[in-house]
Parts: sequence; structure tokens; C-alpha cells
Amino acid sequence: MAVKPQLANRRTCTGCMACVDVCPHGALKSYMGRDGHLYVRWNRTQCIGCNICSRTCPIVSGHEPTPGKSEIFAAWANDETLRMKSSSGGVFAALAVEILAQGGVVFGAAMNGTVVVHRAIERIEDLEALQGSKYQQGDLSGVYRKAREYLREGRPVLFSGVPCQIAGLYGVLGGRRPDNLLTVDLVCGGFPSYWPMKAFLRHSIKPVNTIRSFRDKTSGWRSKGYRYALKTENTDGTESNYGFDNCVLLAFGSHMGNRYSCNDCKFARFHRMADLTIADLWGDTEYPEQHYRGVSAVIVHTIHGRNLLAKARLAIRPANLLNSLEHNSRLVYGKCGVAGLRTIVHEFATRFFNGFFSPASPIALAGYRIVAGIYNRIEHILHRQAIAERIQSCVGNYSKKVALLTFHRSFNYGAVCQTYATCHLLKKLGCDVRLIDLRIREHYSFLQRLLGLIRTVRFAWFRHRYYPALTHRYHSAAELRAEPPEADMYMTGSDQTWNTLITKDLAPAFWLDFGSLEKKRIGFSVSFGQDTWPVKDAAETARFTMLANRFDAVSVREKEGVDLCREIFGINAIQTLDPTLLMDNFDELTGPIVPRHHIASYKFLDSPAYYSCLKELGRIYGKPVELLGKLKPIRGFRYRYPQGIARWIESIAAADLVLTDSFHGVALSIVYRRNFVAFVGDRSRIGRIRSLLSQLGLEDRLYSGTQIDMRSVRLLCDTPIDYVAVEERLNRLKTVSIGFLREMTDRL
Repeated sequence: MAVKPQLANRRTCTGCMACVDVCPHGALKSYMGRDGHLYVRWNRTQCIGCNICSRTCPIVSGHEPTPGKSEIFAAWANDETLRMKSSSGGVFAALAVEILAQGGVVFGAAMNGTVVVHRAIERIEDLEALQGSKYQQGDLSGVYRKAREYLREGRPVLFSGVPCQIAGLYGVLGGRRPDNLLTVDLVCGGFPSYWPMKAFLRHSIKPVNTIRSFRDKTSGWRSKGYRYALKTENTDGTESNYGFDNCVLLAFGSHMGNRYSCNDCKFARFHRMADLTIADLWGDTEYPEQHYRGVSAVIVHTIHGRNLLAKARLAIRPANLLNSLEHNSRLVYGKCGVAGLRTIVHEFATRFFNGFFSPASPIALAGYRIVAGIYNRIEHILHRQAIAERIQSCVGNYSKKVALLTFHRSFNYGAVCQTYATCHLLKKLGCDVRLIDLRIREHYSFLQRLLGLIRTVRFAWFRHRYYPALTHRYHSAAELRAEPPEADMYMTGSDQTWNTLITKDLAPAFWLDFGSLEKKRIGFSVSFGQDTWPVKDAAETARFTMLANRFDAVSVREKEGVDLCREIFGINAIQTLDPTLLMDNFDELTGPIVPRHHIASYKFLDSPAYYSCLKELGRIYGKPVELLGKLKPIRGFRYRYPQGIARWIESIAAADLVLTDSFHGVALSIVYRRNFVAFVGDRSRIGRIRSLLSQLGLEDRLYSGTQIDMRSVRLLCDTPIDYVAVEERLNRLKTVSIGFLREMTDRL
């Protein structure tokens, strides 16, 4: 008598049915379990004990992907008809058209009435049946066998399915990867039970003939009109749209009735067995003009997948790995649900949809929704840290590693703002950024430290929340040289990182004198902070010249910096914008900006005459004056303790008029199209601001007189800025600046 073969148990079985297909004597059959999921039943009398099924089972055999690294892209079909019939960008349909044009066969999921079946098509006319998402598990018994037969005939085969089904196919093929086989897996949120569908059919308004779709893209893919929506074709020929508020989609969204194996998926990882992986590119900010029609994420795992992608009629663009993973964690993380509660909620969902309650009752559905909401909230809290760690691990393995040295720990609003903007830009370009934790020394008196304690906490909170990971702390340039961080590229900038009067004994570090000479080095939007080179010692200048010539590329913020690089160090630098000007906005920090109709003053060097001017402007325009960043009260003005970073940005963005001698105060005024006056009297500050204003045709916004003439100041305040012309110049400069950084990172 045959011994029962070793197969996945009820809690680990994925329902792929590969074991059923490979059994030569029909000893294994699929059946629907009491929880509404497909399982395998073993027939002792027909089994001969060959154990082919055990070697095929992807859970027992443990087949692994082909070694290699995967790449992620944004993609969409060039054929608009195919694209609009698809759930997202139409990538699968475009791949299928290419295979069918070669005389091949395409396997995919289709609706057969109200159940999902997997079928093969050989004509483009039949492709529509395979398009669109199906949130049910189908029975693949017999499908793998058909695919194997077509492969043996030498025909190209495109096989699509969720990751465990792709693993099942390779199990049936004995782990072989035939040259004429292309596999595409879909990012899967887990299979819900069939009982919600059965309950829906019992209580639907009209008898249902077939399910037409589970998602509605008629109002656009990424829009307020996009939603999950269950649409049916009824037996009387009419169509019904049940939207999201039905037991089928509620069950799918809650995870409570998922099969046990889906709560701990072994196949949810970035590098997979399939040639290609397809998902929605949720969270995309790079291609907003494509959002109405849909954008897909495509992950290429093999050379076969890359070749097919190149042949298909697809638009393929770079995609941000970190952003994609943060908005679709099932690309890398397979756990869901609450471990201690899975059995309880699984039983609750089974009983709820299998007749214990009436899913047609609004009260019952409301109760289910409340339970699901609580469960999903607990699930989110328990898994978010593990998800974040898995994402960071994946990004670390696949991204270009950049170690950035800048003024990240300064208690200067502009320094922190540009650090955030630089890191944001590098992440958008697909880099894994780490900040080198070397800190310039800022000297404050005991009273300043005491008064600034809350400000210190606010800055620390911002850095903790919004900065990327830091290296370990370095206390000197020598420490950094002795133990440099691991990275593909070292980068310095933005801000005055090449101002030796600020960096002092740390200056060589900010000129990247550490690390292997083979490492790439770039300076991005660095600033000397002055028009002349302050180092008078010839030997020291020669040392900095040697360091400057190690750089692969340098860009500087000011025109005077371009001249210094050429004349003092003999290197060619280009002029680029400060990273704050490369941001469209800072809504992630501030939220939507609501105008507050005030005058904002952010000034480092002030005087009684300046404050008199401010009071007069407030009186003339009938607007309150807000002083930003002042630790001590100023007589005659309402005291406001220094804000956090987000509040500081919002105060400038919501103002009607900004007066500032800060480079970043000017930059933010331009980002938010504020009327501003660059009120600069100090020669050491004027060069940086004049250089920026001249690039944008805003030289007239500079007030640099040592004496304040109210008529001249008011004339400036009353003159509106032509931001249409400014935007034209700014966009050209943005293209150059981002292009410089993209070219450098693309070389890694």
C-alpha cells in the first residue's frame, strides 16, 4: 500500500494544483474546502508512491529563482485600446500581442460565469477575456499539462499567474526553463475565499450571468473616479454596478478570509522566479500625464524577460524603486494578518459568508466592515516596522549607494531644508542615500542654548522623521579618512560646503579627501559663500587643488564659483540650482498652503532702522508682521518662538510679502511665487543672492542700500513679479540641474 506523499499541509498549501497536474495516475484531485478555498485530496488506492508530486510542489521542493538582480521600470502600452481595457498600463496585453504575433500561446485568468478559470488563447480576438484583475483563485488543474504540451511542440508560450502558480509551472517542468517559455507573475494581495462570491450571488438584486470586472477605470486609473467596483452582466442582459460596498470586495480588502498560506506568502520578494513581474505603479509622481490611462510597474528578472519587453509595443521609462515599494509592499513583503488572531478571524469570515449571517443585510455588512477595520488597523501597526525594514533592505541591495556630506546638523533653516531637498531628489533618481554624520561646530552661548532648547527638539524631530539613515558619528576629518563609509559615490553639497571659513579644520573632508580613489566623487550645487578664495597659503591651496581634481564632476551654485573653479583649481564646473529650487513644493512637510495675508520677515542681520521699516510696511498695507527664527523678543512686535522646519516654510509660502537676507528665504519665496524683497546690506551675503536673482531676471528685487529709503522699499514692494517669465527661466535651469545629477547617478 502506498505511503501518503509529502505535500504542503492545509496551512501552507497555495492551491496552485501543480501536484494534481503532474500525477500520472490521477491520485490527487482538487476540492473546495469548508472555508471556500481549493485544496488537494489524496486517493490512496490510485497512488503508486512515485513521489513526483512531492518533487513538484513548490512549497516542499523549495525551487529558487535564477540568481541575478532585478530592475524596475514604469511602462504602458502604446495601443490605447489595449491600455484602457486593462486594469493599469496594459503591459500584459502588449506582451500577449507580441507572443501571439509569433504564433505562440498565451495563458491567463478569465471569468467563466462567476468563477475564475485559466485558459489558453491563440488569437488576439480572445485577448480581452484575459485582461483586467480577477480577485478570486482559479483551479489550474490541467492547465500546466497543456502548457507543457505546447512547449514540447516548440511554440512560444506566455504564461501569466500569481507567483505561486508560476512556481507550480516550473515544478511541473522539473525546474527547467525552456527558451520558448516566458513567465509573467502579478503582484498578489492574497486569495479571498469563494464564499463571499457565493453569498453575493445568493443575495444579488438580479440573477447574475457573469462577472464583468472587479475594477473601474472609466474615470481614469489614478483619479478621484478610480475605485474597486464589482460589475456584473445579468441573466436578463442588463448590467449592474455594485461598486465597492459589497461582500466580494469587502472580503478581498479585509484579508480576513484569505487562505492561510497567503498570510505568510513565501513568494513575495523582489527577485522572483518569473521572467517579469507586473503591478500597478502606485505612488508614481514622475508621469502624471499618464495617470488617467494607467501606468504599470514592470520588474525584469531575466534576460528572456528583458528581450520580450524590448520587442513589445510598450513605452518604458525609469521608475523609482523606493517609491514603488513604499506604495506596494507586497512586492517584497508577504506577511499579513495578525498571527494570534488568524484562526479566529478566518473562522469568523467563513461563518459570516457561509450563511451564519446574511451578507445582504446592511447591518451585517456594517458590522463586518467595523471588525475588518479594527483588524486591518492592528495588522498595519504590527507589520509596518517589518515592512519598512524589508523595503530598506531591498533598496540597499538594488539601489545606487550615495554617501552625502553636507550641513545636515546645522540649526539653520536653510541648511536643513536643502539637506531634505537633496536627499529627496537623490531618492527620486533611485539612489539609496546615507548622510555622513560629520558635524560642523556651531558656537552658542549658554543663554542661547537654553532659549533654543525647544527649537533644538523641533529640529531633531524633523531630522528623525525626514532624513535618510546616517552613518556612525565622525568627530574629525581624520576619523572619516580612517574609516570611510561604504558607497558607490561620495557627494558634497549643497550649501556652503566649500566655504573654508565655515568648515575650518573639517574643510578637507568636505572636499572628499576620504575613501578609495576609485570611488566616484561629485560636488552638487556647492557654494564658496564668497567671491574670492580665502586661503592665502600656497601649500594649502595646492592641497585643495589636488582634491578638486579628484572629482568626477562639479557643479556650483554661483557664477563666481564657476570662475573660482577654473582660475584657482583648474577644473571646469557648471552652474546649477540649489536643491530647494528643484522642488515643486514641500507639501509633504506642510500640507496644502492656506494664505494668511501677512508680511514675513526672515533676516539674519537687522537694525532699529529695519524694524522701523517693517512697522511702517505693516501699517501701510494693513497686514500683521511675522518675525521668523528670532529667539529673543523684539520690541514693538508680537513674539513668536522659532518654528519647526515645516512651520517656517509655511510662514513664507503663506505670506503676501517676504523680506529676507537669506539665500533660502529667497529660494522658497520663488518656489511659492511670493512677492519678496532681498533686503541685503552685508557684502558677505549679497553675492550668493545676486547670482541667483540674475539667473532668473530678478535683479531688481535686490535692495542693498546701507540706508533704508522707504520710498524705494515701497516701490519694490508694490511692483509685482512676472512669475510667468521667471518660470520659463527656472524650468530651463531645473532641466540642467537635474540632468547633471541624473547623468552622474546613471554612471554608477
